[in-house]
Amino acid sequence: MKHDYWLKQTSKQPAFPDVEWNRPQQASRAGRLVIIGGAGLHFFGVTSSFEAATAAGAGEIRVLLPDSLQRTIPRTVSETRFLATTPAGSISAEAATDLQAANSWSTVTLLAGDFGKNSETAVAITRSALAATSPLIIARDSIDLLMQDISSFISRPSTTLICSFAQLQKIFRQLYYPKVLTFAMPLGLVVETLHKFTAIYPATLVVFHAEHIMVAHAGKVVSQPWDTPMNIWKGTTPGVVAAYQAWASSDEERFHNTAAGLLASV
Repeated sequence: MKHDYWLKQTSKQPAFPDVEWNRPQQASRAGRLVIIGGAGLHFFGVTSSFEAATAAGAGEIRVLLPDSLQRTIPRTVSETRFLATTPAGSISAEAATDLQAANSWSTVTLLAGDFGKNSETAVAITRSALAATSPLIIARDSIDLLMQDISSFISRPSTTLICSFAQLQKIFRQLYYPKVLTFAMPLGLVVETLHKFTAIYPATLVVFHAEHIMVAHAGKVVSQPWDTPMNIWKGTTPGVVAAYQAWASSDEERFHNTAAGLLASV
C-alpha cells in the first residue's frame, strides 16, 4: 500500500535533491550555530558534533561548555565560551544570561548532550531554550535531561528531537500519548505512528528503528536504511543535521534539510 505521507530515500535517490543544489557557497550565508553541552570531564559528544558541523559546512559556530572543561577541551574546538558551573562541574543557573545571549545570536542551537543529570542544569537549559525563538535541536542525553518538560519542547515550533526508540517511548508515556511503542513493531507501523503524532505536535522527530532512520514533521515521514547508529549516539549526526538546518528559513525547509543531512552523515 502506498502512503502519500511516507517518502523513502537512499543515497542515490534523496527525498529532497534540491537541498544540496541550494547549499550556500559562502560561510556568511550558511547560518550561525551554537552547540551547548558537557559536564565535569565529559565532552566527547560536543566535540564530535562540532567536528561534524564544521565538515558539513556550518557558517559560524560557537561552543558553550561548563567552566570545568576549560583546561580539558581540545584546542581544535575553536570559538569556545565557558559558562558558570555547579560544584559538580555542570552548567549552573548563573549561566542563564549567557545561554540566552547565545540563543539570540544563533540561527540554530544544538543541545549536544553530555550534560549529566544535574537538576540545576536542567532548569537553566529549559528556561533559556523555551525563552528563545530560534530553532532548537535536542539530541542524545539532552532529551533525558529535559524529559520532565518534554511536552513544552514537543509543542514548541522549530524544534527537532534526535532520539533513540527508547527515548521516544518515554516521550509518549510522558505525554500520555495513547499509542504504545514496542521494539518489535514493524517499520511501517512506526512510520504511521510518527505520521499521526507529528500531525498533532509541531516538533520534528528523528528516530532510529529497525535498521532505518526516520525524520517526521507535520505528518510527513522520510525514512532511509541506516547501518551506522553510532553516528547518532556519538554526536556526528546531530552536528551534520544542525549545519544543514542552519541555512534553512522555515520549519518545512528545516525538515527537508534534516532529511538531506541524514544522508550526508552516513
